[in-house]
Amino acid sequence: MRADSPQWIVAKAEGDRAELAIAKWFKRYGWQPFKSIGNAEFDLLLQCEVEVKHDRMASDTGNLAIEVAYRGQPSGIMTSRANWWVIVVGSLAVIIKTDKLQKFVLAGKFREVPAGDGKLATVRLVPLDRLKEHSKAHVVKVDETDASDG
Repeated sequence: MRADSPQWIVAKAEGDRAELAIAKWFKRYGWQPFKSIGNAEFDLLLQCEVEVKHDRMASDTGNLAIEVAYRGQPSGIMTSRANWWVIVVGSLAVIIKTDKLQKFVLAGKFREVPAGDGKLATVRLVPLDRLKEHSKAHVVKVDETDASDG
């Protein structure tokens, strides 16, 4: 089909509408879609914000320290604008949408303790095993050699 034929023009318009519908779907789930222009090898490029936390003590304590306040004001998970949170513990990473993690942290009766420099932050101690079992959490193995490659 020639690029200027009536059939191609109709097919192109239908394809563009489909791509925009799919982009809209991804946007609803926290991704920022970008439509390619011209002769690209793909139609959509997706981008989202991810907060990555490395909890070095969780492998010993069994608890994740999720910050909820700093100096008495909401912070951490309460104010994060990231679409996803990733919490790395040893060679595992727990990946979960921010709103799902926030609901989980707030709904649980998790102990709050002061933390950080000067103990100015408030964290909730969330059992790692409970978060790993959350239906919306994804647990992936982190290859520690990959982290040193970049």
